[in-house]
Formats: sequence, C-alpha cells, structure tokens
Amino acid sequence: MGFNRSIKDKVLVASGRCCAICHKFCGQKIELHHIIQVADGGKNTFDNCIPLCFDCHSDMGKIDKKHPRGTQYSSQELYMHRDNWYKNVKQESQQEKDKVSKEPVKMHHEQDYQHIML
Repeated sequence: MGFNRSIKDKVLVASGRCCAICHKFCGQKIELHHIIQVADGGKNTFDNCIPLCFDCHSDMGKIDKKHPRGTQYSSQELYMHRDNWYKNVKQESQQEKDKVSKEPVKMHHEQDYQHIML
C-alpha cells in the first residue's frame, strides 16, 4: 500500500509539484518515493515521503553494490533535499503573497472617471 490521499495532497502542495532533488516542475509526472522503503520498516507518512520526477526516481536504488559507480543518495541526504525544497517553496509562496498585498488596489473604473473630475 502506498501513501494515502491526504499525505499525497500535503506532499504535492508542499513541493509545488516539483522534484525535491532537481526542482523541475512535474505536474502529473511526479512520483512519491519512500525515503525508507516499507520493506525496510519505513512508514507511509509525510515525513517518509519525497516527491521526485521520473528521472530522479529512476536513480533510487540503482547502484550495483558489487561495482558502484556514482554516489547513492543516503536517507539523510534525501530528507535534507526534501526539507530544503519545501522551505524554498514556502518562502517563494510567502514572497508572492507579500508582493500582491503591497500592490495598490486600483479599480478598473477609476481611469474612466478621471477626465470627468478634472
């Protein structure tokens, strides 16, 4: 069994539907990966979930233990990538809200009446 709908929704919103490793926007082409696999005692929780694009997800667990090439992601590194990305998405969202709230509100009809008031 995978992550329930509530967990999926929270992860997808927290990530902005972007990969937590390469930061590419994925839209529907995103997969939710268990940082600690269920077979290894991992749970179907928000904390154990990382959103990944197809390419980054395909890199998980591909290292040949007898002839390793490259450096495999550790669980700790995946947690750090995920947490840093969630923080980034949250900050960008807050900056966008701040920007919108600081813009003066101008009614579309104000311009139409300016020539009458002069």
